[in-house]
Amino acid sequence: MKALFLSLLVVAISPVMKADWIEPIIAFKEAQPRDAKIFDTNRDKLPIVIKTSLGLRKYLDEKTAKAIAKSVDFSEQHVLVFAWKGSGRDKIEYEVAESYPEQIGFRYQRGRTKDLRRHLRVFAVRKNVRWKSDI
Repeated sequence: MKALFLSLLVVAISPVMKADWIEPIIAFKEAQPRDAKIFDTNRDKLPIVIKTSLGLRKYLDEKTAKAIAKSVDFSEQHVLVFAWKGSGRDKIEYEVAESYPEQIGFRYQRGRTKDLRRHLRVFAVRKNVRWKSDI
């Protein structure tokens, strides 16, 4: 009877623990856009939130979309895409606050050079993580 209770407890807890074993955020370094239109997105509409693997193909090239789709569990995570034009030294940084669930703050840092470049940053974020962006 005791063994049955413990096995039921493990089965009942496993779905809850599954999401916690996934990192709160994963940054993808090598990402290529599907076309240049993505960089015309208004900053007020960033980030683009992608909830399915088909959504990846809408914004990212096929190779990038396949690589990210293999790494992301869309039942537990969604993908955030930041695409913009700006100085070559523009950055998007994030900070993870240690709480439960974790909270992630994305911060845009404008570069000081006058060279206009295209920037694309892609992140996978666990669904139960709260995030906000100051872009």
